[in-house]
Amino acid sequence: MVMAVRTAGWWNADAPYSMAMVAVQVTAHGAPLAGASVWSTGLDYKGRSAAVTGEDGTARLVVQFESTVSLRVMLAAGGDESARLEAATGEGRDYVTLGEFKSGAVGDVAVLGTHDVPAAAAPVVEAAGAAAAA
Repeated sequence: MVMAVRTAGWWNADAPYSMAMVAVQVTAHGAPLAGASVWSTGLDYKGRSAAVTGEDGTARLVVQFESTVSLRVMLAAGGDESARLEAATGEGRDYVTLGEFKSGAVGDVAVLGTHDVPAAAAPVVEAAGAAAAA
């Protein structure tokens, strides 16, 4: 196989996996939370991925298709927001686990809805459970 490569960097083509995408909007006090890290961890496969929420509070993550993932939201380490998130959870941690979600078929985007997190001294809002994939 011959391929023209336009950018430098690491390439790994020996262990591909079919993927899907999940999209989630993160809010605090109902307002979009920009700049939060969202991590997915495969629960029925070994793998993790991460994304940062945009201005609209939405993060899109590549995950294994037709699998179950856990999503976790973290704010910038050491910042005031992170400290308030840690205090709001009451559990000495600076992250919130949103729940377990199903990914869709190969190439699908599962829209997981909007999830409010206890950031910026927001009250702890009931975490979402398994949301239906769109």
